[in-house]
Amino acid sequence: MKKFFNEIDPGIFLPPAIIVVIITVLAIAIPVQFSAAMGAALTWILDELGWFMGLVVLMMFFICCFAMFSKYGRIKLGGASSKPLMSTGSWIALSFTSAMAIGISFWGTAEPMMHFATPAAMDGVEAYSIGAAQASMNWTFHHWGPVFFAMYCGAGVMVAFATQNMKLPYRCSSAIYPLIGDKIYGMPGKIFEAIITISIVCSIASSLGMGALQISAGLDYAFGIPNSVTVAAVVILVMAVLYVGVSLTPISGGMKKVGNFNMLLYIFLLVFVLVFGPTRFLIESFVASVGSYLQNLPTLATNWDAFDQDGFMKTWTAFFWPWWLCACPPTGLFLAKLSQGRTLRQFVMVNLVFPALFCWIWMTVFGGTGMYFDIFENAGIGAAIIANGKDAATYELMKALPAASFTIIVTLVCAAISFNTKASAVSVTLAASTGKNDGSVSKLSIAFWGISMALITAVLLLAGGKASLANTQTVSVLLGLPVSILLVLMGIGFFKQMFHCKKYDKVGTFDDPRYENIVTDQLTGKGV
Repeated sequence: MKKFFNEIDPGIFLPPAIIVVIITVLAIAIPVQFSAAMGAALTWILDELGWFMGLVVLMMFFICCFAMFSKYGRIKLGGASSKPLMSTGSWIALSFTSAMAIGISFWGTAEPMMHFATPAAMDGVEAYSIGAAQASMNWTFHHWGPVFFAMYCGAGVMVAFATQNMKLPYRCSSAIYPLIGDKIYGMPGKIFEAIITISIVCSIASSLGMGALQISAGLDYAFGIPNSVTVAAVVILVMAVLYVGVSLTPISGGMKKVGNFNMLLYIFLLVFVLVFGPTRFLIESFVASVGSYLQNLPTLATNWDAFDQDGFMKTWTAFFWPWWLCACPPTGLFLAKLSQGRTLRQFVMVNLVFPALFCWIWMTVFGGTGMYFDIFENAGIGAAIIANGKDAATYELMKALPAASFTIIVTLVCAAISFNTKASAVSVTLAASTGKNDGSVSKLSIAFWGISMALITAVLLLAGGKASLANTQTVSVLLGLPVSILLVLMGIGFFKQMFHCKKYDKVGTFDDPRYENIVTDQLTGKGV
């Protein structure tokens, strides 16, 4: 125990750990009252301040575009001579699977089908109609497209230069060093990290619970094991042993191999459904959906339904904003760690362009196949999803395709590995951000956070089932507001980093003549 406390920063580690325990106890002891209080707070925030979080999302999209298209995009992370941690293929696979794979595993079929079954009032279409199918893909493309991926990618962009080229601690607060200087090591930095740590633990508890429920549903479809919260809780504890073990290996070792295998499974499932599903329809639907989305992007990104016709925005888009925002700083931090030896432009390509394109293809293939079967073959997949829950969505789709018994098992394994990669990434990030400033990462701390997340999620499931998890999810969404404020500060800090990058660089990046034009204005005193 003494060794453990020697390897952590108590001022950063203890406050969020204690608060997370208190939140968990309240969610279990008084779930009804806790839910009512959190629900009222959430409603007020989404009603009165949802617009602010929408603007923060747009700000992060702008930051990603700045990193992609400005001259600063050529900056190499870690210095001009730094080498990548792994091959480009492995980098893409691990970045994607650790950040988002558990999301598309769960929502890939569920979200398009749910919009298809219950379309937004503002779309003016009938449920289960062709118009509903078209509108569904617009919203799905938006929720899993570049604007939303800009949250994870933007958070990574904002901390990458600070942690790798400025040689600051592996923490999100390092991004605001240009604003407060060495105060990032004092109370302001500790408060900053505490808010982010609480938000990611609550967020990951709901995400892991969601993944465990999907795995439990898969065990029912594949082996007839009854789908229950008890089974889901056991799944979480078993998976904890696996992902903690993986997270204790080097990133370029075990975590990379798991990420590569996970990506191969996703590609296999994608190709399988594309080939054995309505192939021509899916290709035509993808092209049409991309065109429709790009045409409607300004409206989708800025229409926040001021008239509140049916609560669709609060249930979907405005709910996703804070949920992604509260998870994006530590996720971005992990993505930044993987980006050593890459440029900011390459970082945006891998963490925004690629995942958005892959998700569009995935959602089109899985959601499009489900809608096609419902419209043209009356398969009833949408009704089955409503009856059996979102966690059964992809398994219901697989039942309508050949070799269902095999593909259901592959889908189950894919969901389990996605669970692993996400939890491993968060365990490592939390351990690093709550540790000492010497750059080391305590294995005891990795194990603590990994096991704690599993125990919290399992206890919540056993004590209150999906309702307790929903309460924790609500807390994480509530935390999206303070995290949004922190992200604004990180954004301001990022631009100051870039406009004074020569001054802040500690690894000799700009001694290389290839980067001379980036800092010419700074050397002549004409910079911003």
